[in-house]
Amino acid sequence: MTKTKKIVLIGTLGLLIALAGFAAVVTALVRGADEEPPTVTAFAGGKSLVVEPTQYCNLYLEDCVENPVAELKVPRGKPLQISLPGDISDGLWRVVMVYQLDDGRVGVDERYHSPGESLAITVETPEGMQLNGIEIQQPSAVVNEQGLPLVHATWAIKTA
Repeated sequence: MTKTKKIVLIGTLGLLIALAGFAAVVTALVRGADEEPPTVTAFAGGKSLVVEPTQYCNLYLEDCVENPVAELKVPRGKPLQISLPGDISDGLWRVVMVYQLDDGRVGVDERYHSPGESLAITVETPEGMQLNGIEIQQPSAVVNEQGLPLVHATWAIKTA
């Protein structure tokens, strides 16, 4: 085989590999574009609710979708249980809980979760408080001036 034929053959193989890679990327993007945002399931007082994300953007805070805040009444002194899909629990996430104290003050608590740490959580309400709501949040690839990641997805539930 002549040197020219080898160069043409190598060039053709390189082009085919590049085209195959491009096709794989396009296929992954198209397949991902049709995917629905993940949902969480909440349980309290004998009732369950599938919760759509209140806000869901891509990791760069583009192409955002918004939905209303979900509502599930949590009786005073009873727990709220949340079940999370792998799309959420396999990454970093946090839950923010807002409580109403008996004296009228508002309290906020938050818990951070590492990837794979838990597929479900139970939010217990401390004595003398009413759980007003929770938010489950996932960080984005975008950071603020302090270097902290902004939230790209939120699932909010009003509980009182």
